[in-house]
Amino acid sequence: MHAGQRGGNVVTTFALPIKLYGGRGCGWAAVEVLLAFAEKPYKSIVATPWEPTPALDDLRRINPLARVPTDVLADGSAMSENAAIMIKLGEAVHGMVPTEANERAAFFRWMIFIPANIYALFLYVIFQRVGSMTKLH
Repeated sequence: MHAGQRGGNVVTTFALPIKLYGGRGCGWAAVEVLLAFAEKPYKSIVATPWEPTPALDDLRRINPLARVPTDVLADGSAMSENAAIMIKLGEAVHGMVPTEANERAAFFRWMIFIPANIYALFLYVIFQRVGSMTKLH
């Protein structure tokens, strides 16, 4: 199944099975939960920028910055950022993303608020403990 085809009550906008690059600590768990909820077949490929592997080399061919999680779209392009992947998947599943304007705006607000603000807070705490980025390597 590819973009634009229908499967049950789900409009497919992803290549199936979905190829999802990521790993522990990169925020892909939320995407995996949504994929399971939507009953979408997917293949998890462990590739994180902090662990050199052949899978990371594959990820860099489609996403040179190696941002994770990354989804490979039907046309072979890459979509990174878990909020973007979840919004795209949510819009492909009937009823998951609100259609009424005010509800839709609130939905997008919270989908962006969490990665923009909460994740930044976690990074702040980590860097306070570690001291600098160079100590992470």
